[in-house]
Amino acid sequence: MPFAYEPGQNDITTTDTEGLITLIRVARAAGVKRFVMTSFSGGIDLDFVIRAPADEVYRRSRAMLERAASRGGYALGTGNSVPEYLPAGSLFAMHRAARDFAG
Repeated sequence: MPFAYEPGQNDITTTDTEGLITLIRVARAAGVKRFVMTSFSGGIDLDFVIRAPADEVYRRSRAMLERAASRGGYALGTGNSVPEYLPAGSLFAMHRAARDFAG
C-alpha cells in the first residue's frame, strides 16, 4: 500500500486509489470508527485517464466522488500530473463528472 506520512502531519497522502481504500479498510479493522478529514485528492490513475474512453473516465470519476461524499469529500484529479498528451475529452469528462456531482 503506497502512502506517505510524516510525524506531526495531519494528513496521509496516498499515491493511488487502491492504497487509499486499503488504508481505510486497515484502519476500520483496527477499530477506527471515524475518519476526520477535509478531503481525499487525486487517485484517478493517469494511465487509465489517458487510455480509457471518455465515458469510462466520467463513470470512474463520478463513482469516486459518490464514494467519498460521506467521508468528507474528494478533490478530483489524476494520480499524477496532467501531461499535454492527455486526451482533452478525458480531462473534460473528469470536469463534467465533478460539475454534475456538484449539481
